[in-house]
Amino acid sequence: MKTNKSMILSAGLIGAMTLSACAVTGPDGSEEELAGRAGLALTVDTLADTDIARMRTTVTGVDCGTGEPIEPEFAITEIRDLDDMLIPGGNADLEGNPLDAGSGHLFADTFFWLPEGCYDVVVQPIQEDGSDSEDCGAASASQVAVFDGETTEIMLVHQCDNEGAGGLDVISAVNHAPQLDAVSYAPSKFTCDGTTTICATASDPDNDPLSFDWQISGPADASVASIEEGVSEEGVTQSCATFLLSAPGDYQVSVVVRDLAWAGDALVPIEELGLDGVDASNDEANLLIHALSPDACEVECACPEGFELNADATACERFVSVPAEQVGDFRSVCAGDTNINYGAEGALFPDGTVVTGGFFGDGTYSATNGSRLNTIGIWACNGAEDEWIGFSRCIEVEEAGEYVVGVSGDDYVRFFLNGQLLYEETVTAFHFRHWVMIPVTLQPGTHIIEMEGYDVGVAAAFGAEIYGPFPLGSTADDATMSGLDYENNIIWSTGDQLGSDFNTGSISGYACEDGFALDLCGDDAVCTSIERQACE
Repeated sequence: MKTNKSMILSAGLIGAMTLSACAVTGPDGSEEELAGRAGLALTVDTLADTDIARMRTTVTGVDCGTGEPIEPEFAITEIRDLDDMLIPGGNADLEGNPLDAGSGHLFADTFFWLPEGCYDVVVQPIQEDGSDSEDCGAASASQVAVFDGETTEIMLVHQCDNEGAGGLDVISAVNHAPQLDAVSYAPSKFTCDGTTTICATASDPDNDPLSFDWQISGPADASVASIEEGVSEEGVTQSCATFLLSAPGDYQVSVVVRDLAWAGDALVPIEELGLDGVDASNDEANLLIHALSPDACEVECACPEGFELNADATACERFVSVPAEQVGDFRSVCAGDTNINYGAEGALFPDGTVVTGGFFGDGTYSATNGSRLNTIGIWACNGAEDEWIGFSRCIEVEEAGEYVVGVSGDDYVRFFLNGQLLYEETVTAFHFRHWVMIPVTLQPGTHIIEMEGYDVGVAAAFGAEIYGPFPLGSTADDATMSGLDYENNIIWSTGDQLGSDFNTGSISGYACEDGFALDLCGDDAVCTSIERQACE
């Protein structure tokens, strides 16, 4: 806001004299009206809408040397409306003295005929009701000299406040929740000595610093013995918690990762700052630790030569790998055809149960029936008739569980687990009317699932999904298997592959010999044979 100032901007002598109406307060305190005034007048500030309606001018006689009021006191006050014109208004004497020639200023002109001497002049802008203006300040001049037979002209400027304005700069920052990228046990989620370590790695799309919160509960006393955290050169944040368990049983562990921001000089979780729009900016995992009894811990597992125990110490594994051969150019993935027959008869379970509706479509013969094959069906953009093409998917299993592969295609489909053919359909007519559900039990360790389709003569569609993990026994019969939540447990889908490439094929992509699986788990494509044997 501007400070009100008063100033004398010009002063001079002129010969002309004009009488104007004013209220005069003489030494005895009486008031009398002087001669009338000429011209029309404004009653409001029309330029800036301030509260000025008039000007009240007071002239007080003072000693020319000391500036003190004279005796007897002499004071004159006049109230004038604003004139109905603007200055300088083309007046050469006023232009540039000090007002710019192109400007236009409201004013009031008050003329006094006074005895020769010196006077203090105070002009106060007033409102319609006679009170002092709140928008504009007074202007004054001291010891202004008046000479016999001459007119002294002075110009005062009243500084008015503006309405006040300031910038509002709104910066809207996008914050993404962090995510847990991997969780691992060292040495295992099964423990015989009452202790184990769990490590979690996490990342944040915004590169915010992260914090981890570990909690454990169970059938007996348990505690977090130590936590080690750090950030790798690649920017991966890891937290490893070691747990102490006092008795056998199943213990529940939770880890929550949160992204951090500054609150003053301290880093705190963003979700705790109370910012509008920021709620639960975190990711959480619920884990298990199995503390075994002493009797169970006496069992040892021995593996044949060339085999090693898997991560769960329940089986022996041997991996044989050779470089994968690229037999042709990779084929790009595009959306497949849709057809009124695709999935029209619903999901087909192993014992013949058929399920329609919801996730598996509406069970009608239409290209918009919502079936899985119509929804996620794909094929090669550049065509791949009369050739097996598909995908290899690597699955890391921490504990034994059950998975389900859903598959269908026009015309043929097949499915391999660790290089071994588990399902193939190359005969049944119109089998693409069903979404075939194939259960698979996977033991702890690394598994490779390959899914492929084959179109005869004309490109059509191929679709596949992997669901799980589900608890052991979940696929024991059709009744139990058909009641599982497949929609919220999809771990891989052909519908997510648009824009990528098919990586397996008879004459395109990579190919492996029979008994070997295309292993894309690491940086290089290799053909891997995975053998498993029970512990001795």
